[in-house]
Amino acid sequence: MTSDTRPIINALHKRALRTFIFGTEEEWEVCAGELGEDGDDPKAYSALLAFTLGTMVRRRFSPSWTWADVIKCVAELRIRLDEQADELNPRLTENLIHFLLSEDPLENPPDISERQEKIASIQQILLYLLIDEAGLDDAGVDQLIDEAIGNTRNVDWSSVTFPRAAG
Repeated sequence: MTSDTRPIINALHKRALRTFIFGTEEEWEVCAGELGEDGDDPKAYSALLAFTLGTMVRRRFSPSWTWADVIKCVAELRIRLDEQADELNPRLTENLIHFLLSEDPLENPPDISERQEKIASIQQILLYLLIDEAGLDDAGVDQLIDEAIGNTRNVDWSSVTFPRAAG
């Protein structure tokens, strides 16, 4: 499904993402429950998460990155996860990072329709781990999110395809 307009990212989405990163599970559940209510754009939080992750990934890797850099990073992140390492599927995570580092990722998005929930989980885990690795504090995360919001304004949303919801 192609979108004709840019998702409308507002304070709720920013608060939800900050709560995901810094809040408790209970605080996140309350915030997540507010997403999509009262005419809220259902794509906005997903877009903010994706663009924040993309911004963080581009900060993490040098412009001359290699596949070996991506594989090493994912291996190190999985080691940090210890017993939860299976939550970060190496192949999907490596492909997601490669996609985010590619020249024009929105021009040729991967087909994730069958793995949408798994990709969303990987996005969240990966963002959390990269923010932790970078040692970002509240101000650093605010700056990251603001940069990501700015990046959403530079996209021709008429060519972006959102996966269809299962149902």
